[in-house]
Amino acid sequence: MFISWALTTGFLQFGYYGVNNWMPTYLESELGMNLKSMTGYMVGTYTAMILGQILAGLAADRIGRRTVFAFGAFGAFGAFEPKV
Repeated sequence: MFISWALTTGFLQFGYYGVNNWMPTYLESELGMNLKSMTGYMVGTYTAMILGQILAGLAADRIGRRTVFAFGAFGAFGAFEPKV
């Protein structure tokens, strides 16, 4: 169980790095967007993360941590697997 939690935490930290540090640099260098136009993107990602954490906590209180974790894991897999 510890190994699965450790791997999940590692992947979440990698995703956080990618969204908040790497993506703006990529958008600026490769797509020519300026930093000011990405402010809405950054605010949106932080807002979505905060709301997602609150909603996941409330759902975990009602239906259980394992169910919420499984739903999130399969949802993330379903969202990203077709793109890989």
